[in-house]
Amino acid sequence: MQETPIPLLSAKADEELNIRLLEESAQDFVTKPFSERDLLVRVRNLIAVKQSREVVREAEKTKRQLVEATNRDLHARFQQLSDLFEQTPSFMSVLRGADHIFEFANPAYYKLIGHRDVVGKTDR
Repeated sequence: MQETPIPLLSAKADEELNIRLLEESAQDFVTKPFSERDLLVRVRNLIAVKQSREVVREAEKTKRQLVEATNRDLHARFQQLSDLFEQTPSFMSVLRGADHIFEFANPAYYKLIGHRDVVGKTDR
């Protein structure tokens, strides 16, 4: 559903009515008497606000699509690296931080150390 800005025209210049209209999501209103110029300026402003919202929505959609594409690409690259890591015949492990905590170890490394579980533990 598209949001169509509609200016409300009222013959009643009542502050309570004006507040109620704004609380009920009125975007703008004009009370009689009004000039043609006043009405045109208000309509142009409503159209500009609608167009700005559409631009923001489109930018947010594009951003989401870029993030999703980047995440897919990163996942695919991680999977490739993980596959290479697992298939490498050399002993390989990844340690992180000052405490040298094991993040990963490949099958050749596990074979070297007797298949002990090291992931999440320090090298000590």
